[in-house]
Amino acid sequence: MEVKNLSSDIDIDSFRVSGLGAARLLVATCYVDRYPDIKTSDPIRALQAQVVELTDEKGALEAEIGILKGYGKNMANMPDLTPDSASSFSDKLFEKTLSNATAVWGLDAEIVELRRQIDRLNHAKSGTTDVRATVTIVADEASPAQLRLTYRESSA
Repeated sequence: MEVKNLSSDIDIDSFRVSGLGAARLLVATCYVDRYPDIKTSDPIRALQAQVVELTDEKGALEAEIGILKGYGKNMANMPDLTPDSASSFSDKLFEKTLSNATAVWGLDAEIVELRRQIDRLNHAKSGTTDVRATVTIVADEASPAQLRLTYRESSA
């Protein structure tokens, strides 16, 4: 027996069959197939592209921080470096590192928010949902049975 067009909010773990009478339940399965709407999948792809772009920008800023730190460490090996030049460079290094670190933190926050938006869209009830249950029962001989399918619905 197959039952189609069940609620798209079905909790498939709660799916039960009762009223078998003399019959035995062989197999009971519940299928939920979601076909995303183009209206939902296009924004998800756009948000994912933004995440990639921001992640690349963050990587470039972090690489620049690493280069500046490496250059700062090598300053001790520069014989022509005057104390004033070293102090000036240290100040600029600190400012640039702080600026880049602040930008990285901002990018992290943007990436987190974009991922939240993607999650919300992924969980949105958009598109077509095909929910069906298939029940196979067996009996030694013909006998009446009043099958009942029960399930819970999620409120999400």
